Amino acid sequence: GRYAYMTIEGSGGLVFIIIDVTRPEGSCITGAVADLGIGDAWDIAVSGRHAYVTFNGVGSNALRIIDISNPRAPVVLGGAGLTLRMPNAPARGIFVAGNYAYMTFAGSGINAFRIINISNPNTPFVEAGDDNSKFGQFFYSGLPYAPLNLYGIYVSGRYAYVVLDCEALENCGSGSTFDSNSHLRIIDVCGSQQTCNPQEARVVAGSERQLGAASPGRRVIDIHVSGRYAYLSSQDYTKLLTVLDISNPSAPQIIGSLAGGGSASFGFALASSGR
Repeated sequence: GRYAYMTIEGSGGLVFIIIDVTRPEGSCITGAVADLGIGDAWDIAVSGRHAYVTFNGVGSNALRIIDISNPRAPVVLGGAGLTLRMPNAPARGIFVAGNYAYMTFAGSGINAFRIINISNPNTPFVEAGDDNSKFGQFFYSGLPYAPLNLYGIYVSGRYAYVVLDCEALENCGSGSTFDSNSHLRIIDVCGSQQTCNPQEARVVAGSERQLGAASPGRRVIDIHVSGRYAYLSSQDYTKLLTVLDISNPSAPQIIGSLAGGGSASFGFALASSGR
């Protein structure tokens, strides 16, 4: 499209801006929402006439939905009332597909995943996920504490792919062996094979299943899915990029990786296009 969306920290606080990029050599700001005032922004997803921004906040400070149909006058619609069944941890990644926003949360020893119903952007609500159910704590993977941070998320079809940032060996494995399971969860967000009911969503891989003999590297930050492959970026310079074959979502397999040029190399955001 002709617009880019971002957040910036200004003297008056956090600002959401819309940038016209039709002329890359002369891009200009067309509209803005000044001082959102709810903490640092973390991620942005755009779908149709709305932008979805996650923040380093808890509960009602985790998400804002912004109407961007008029690029010169964006308007905040919903998110402030989003409290019921929200985890007590800051929001991280977000992916929007259809009537749902898929969000990750991490902090204070908690890693969580929520499916947010956004069919009415003025009044979003949690459709699935609760700290006392199969969603709230399944990221612990049998450990007495959660891995360090849950970050990137990508949704393709009926599956959500969520990556974990595991900084310390003891936070990422079971026993003395490095557990590659701690880096990825694949979630069937429909649950039933006949109908799609987010309340029946379930983990299909990454809980007690191996990704193969090789590890995707520590501190996995982001993920992108294209066709039968998932691409994971890592802050581990020995494996900046890991490629998974996800043609069988219940049994993903590592098929390749890319190393960095030295210990100062780190991977962060990731996207793919074409072949």
